[in-house]
Amino acid sequence: MISSRAKAGRHCTAYSSRCCHPHPSAHRWRAWRMDCAPATPHTRWVNPERYHLTLHYLGESSGPREDWIARAREAAEGFSGEAFHLQLDHLLPLGNPWRPALTLAAFSSSTELLRFWRGLQERLIRAGFKDHVGRSFVPHLTLGYSEPGPATPAVASVGLAPDGFVLIQSIKGQSDYTFLGHWRLGTD
Repeated sequence: MISSRAKAGRHCTAYSSRCCHPHPSAHRWRAWRMDCAPATPHTRWVNPERYHLTLHYLGESSGPREDWIARAREAAEGFSGEAFHLQLDHLLPLGNPWRPALTLAAFSSSTELLRFWRGLQERLIRAGFKDHVGRSFVPHLTLGYSEPGPATPAVASVGLAPDGFVLIQSIKGQSDYTFLGHWRLGTD
């Protein structure tokens, strides 16, 4: 979850692609998650409506940063990238070793996805985000937060075909994201 990096009361802005049409419904995600629950009994699950693929984390601040938002929007304008398909096929703990994010991750990424990620990365660096933009990419959905060393049993894979990407802002302690922009994929 992006807001987990922020301190209380601090704002975070981040790029993420949302899993849009077609994607499993929240009901199907809950059913899939219940299959994992016996192996991960101490996991605090994230609401499926908040699932997203984080592309680039842009940083955090002590208040709204209109300059960041404007630069991120400018970087995204005119950039759509190719549509891609992603197969999330294994559980992977990421982040804080004491309270790791339990994620559903991809063993491999398509050429289209990597080209999209790198293209957006280049535009964000040119827009002044070079200190925050990631240098590597592990496509994943954060399913929840677990105890150290969570079990990672084999799981059924989930195919995703996002139709766009969004700029979001999250605030530590608040459950909803603020959507600051949306751009479609495959509209070059």
